[in-house]
Amino acid sequence: MRIVEVIPSTEDWAWWFNTPQESVPQYTIDEMRKALHNGELWGAFPQATKAFSSPFKVTLKGKSDWGVRFVSYRVLDTTGRTPWDYAKAHLRAALRLTLGSRRKRFSTQDWEAMRRGAYGPQYAVPGEYSDMAYVDIRGAYYTLYTMYWATEYYPKRFMGKHAVLPLWHPELRDNKLARNALWGLARATRISLYTPNGEHHITAPHELSYPQMVLGTTDALHAVAHVAVRQFGAVYVMTDGYIVPHRLVGLFVDFLASMGLEGRVLEVGDAWVGGVGAYRIGGKASRRMQMYPRPVDTIRHSVAEWLLPRHKWLVGVINLALGGRFHDYLWRPLGEEEMLPDDVGAELGEMMA
Repeated sequence: MRIVEVIPSTEDWAWWFNTPQESVPQYTIDEMRKALHNGELWGAFPQATKAFSSPFKVTLKGKSDWGVRFVSYRVLDTTGRTPWDYAKAHLRAALRLTLGSRRKRFSTQDWEAMRRGAYGPQYAVPGEYSDMAYVDIRGAYYTLYTMYWATEYYPKRFMGKHAVLPLWHPELRDNKLARNALWGLARATRISLYTPNGEHHITAPHELSYPQMVLGTTDALHAVAHVAVRQFGAVYVMTDGYIVPHRLVGLFVDFLASMGLEGRVLEVGDAWVGGVGAYRIGGKASRRMQMYPRPVDTIRHSVAEWLLPRHKWLVGVINLALGGRFHDYLWRPLGEEEMLPDDVGAELGEMMA
């Protein structure tokens, strides 16, 4: 397997620093969008004909250049960059370094499948339960989208893996907002566009969207949820968080390890489940505490059953290439010397052919 460390160079940031920008300390992103509606930001760049918004900034664009960018003060770091900027630089570098010309042009069906199906699992059986445990997956999306990178994935039809794996630079790995921003860019299907006359939503493929990786990642979460409910008696699932019987928590964490994931027990005690997004266990509780009248189950069980053995095959192939240390290497301490087998590339290439 070709291991590619994605490390952006100084030149990778040139596009960012060449764009005039302003940090508006009085505004959050929601207030900035409201200011667009009210016409308060347009005066900063009179030549602007449109404005784009991301989760962290608003960009006013003219006919010939990008004009002015207003960045939400809450997400700027000491270098003046936002999580979105780190994510975009790393995502572009990863696509170029790991896939290159192999990156296919995705069809309308691929975009539509991602738009409709790229959502995490939800499951809740309202009630009160004794002696339960809340288990969380550490960096679930980050781990899975790294695992499913360069994977040919068509749900319930075909799954294959190219002999390549990105291993991200610590500036992305240790920044949770940036990791989540990369996921948002990869699954983006809608561009939010504003004009001086009002807001319009354009449903169009984003240049950095990656439907197959996104669908593989979300379906893997459905596979975990399927097993959590059917085999471990989970009464609550919300994407990567699970409430399971305490007596089974050890076996469940072992199962997560077999899926290439790290499970962490965050709370133990009696649990109350009101519905999706409404729970309480020990000292951990959701903001919403409303009781809903009926159970909820959005788990794609048929896809999960199809994917489960294939996902374990994928984990086995990657672990073999890395000497059984995918998860350890993914979360390696900063500065640790990287020791990888020298002779796994050709052998793994044959396995994946």
